[in-house]
Amino acid sequence: MSGATVKAQNLTLDNPWNPAAGDMVLDKSSTKDLEIKANCAAPTTNATICDPNLRTCNTQAECGSKDDFYYFSPWRAPGAAPVIDACGTAGGRFRGQGIGGAGAQFQNSSVAKQGDVGSELPPMPSQATWTAGSTVEVGWTVMANHGGGYAYRLAPAHAPLTEETFREMPLDFVGKSILRWDGDKSTQLEFDGWRVSEGTMPAGSMWSKNPIPSGLWWREGPGFEPVCEESDACKYWASGCIPGISCPTPVGVCRCSGYSNGGPLLPNLEIVDSIKIPAQLKPGKFVLQWRWDCEESDQVWASCSDVTVTAADA
Repeated sequence: MSGATVKAQNLTLDNPWNPAAGDMVLDKSSTKDLEIKANCAAPTTNATICDPNLRTCNTQAECGSKDDFYYFSPWRAPGAAPVIDACGTAGGRFRGQGIGGAGAQFQNSSVAKQGDVGSELPPMPSQATWTAGSTVEVGWTVMANHGGGYAYRLAPAHAPLTEETFREMPLDFVGKSILRWDGDKSTQLEFDGWRVSEGTMPAGSMWSKNPIPSGLWWREGPGFEPVCEESDACKYWASGCIPGISCPTPVGVCRCSGYSNGGPLLPNLEIVDSIKIPAQLKPGKFVLQWRWDCEESDQVWASCSDVTVTAADA
C-alpha cells in the first residue's frame, strides 16, 4: 500500500522505515523531481556503493536501474564529488553567486560574508589537543537530513587546505558508534556503525554511513531501521505522514530518526565516533576536516576545526 493509503486508514506500521519489499510503493508523482543526474552527458563512472546496507534512501531499488534515482549522488561514490572548498563556503555558494534556494544563504557578519570559503578564514585558537597515536572522540549533529555518510581527515595547518591535501591523511574510525542526547554520556547508545573503505576516495579511506534514517519512505523509497526503539508517535509519523499536508507537523517525537529543523527528530542528538590519530604524526598545528557526502541530495557538507597534535608519550 502507499503512504497515502496508510494515513487514510489511520494505520501505524511496525517498521515504517524499511518495510518488506513489495509491502509499500512509492508515489511515482513524488519522485520525478528527486532524480540526481550526472553532470556529464555521457558519464563513464559508476556508483561504488551499491550494497543496500550502506545506502540510506530508496534502498530497495536495484543499483543502477531506472528506479535508482540517487545513483549519481555524492554518497554513492564517497569522496569523489567535487566541492567548492574543502572547508565549506558561507551559504554553500560561489562568490558573487548570491543567495540560493533550500537554505543556501548566509547572514553576513564581521567574520565572514556570503560566498566566503572556510579554507581562507583566519586560524582560530586550537579547539582540541590530541596525542599522536591516541584515539579521540568527535561528533556532529544533523538538522536537514540528507542521508549519505561522512569521514574525518587531517591536514597540516601550514599546507594548502584543499581536498587534495586532506586526502593525504584520512582518519580511521575505531570501535562502536554512539548516539548521545543533551551532551550527557549517561544517555548514550552504542551501536555497530556502518563503515566502508572500498570504493572510497582516496582508495582505502574509511567512511561511515549516516545512522539517522530520514523516515520519508513514501517520498524517496525505503531506508533502514533506526538503531534505537522509537515511540508510537514516531512510528505513526514515519508510516506515511506528510507534515503539514496529511497530518500536523510533529516536533521532537523521534529519538534517532527523521530530521530536526522543525521536524520529528530531537534537536539535541549527537552522532559520536572515535577516530585514530596516526602514531607517526609529527607534533604541530593541524586542521581537522569533517566531510558529509549526501545521498538524498547532490550536496557535500564540510567543516574544519583547528587542532594541536602533541608527541606520543615516551
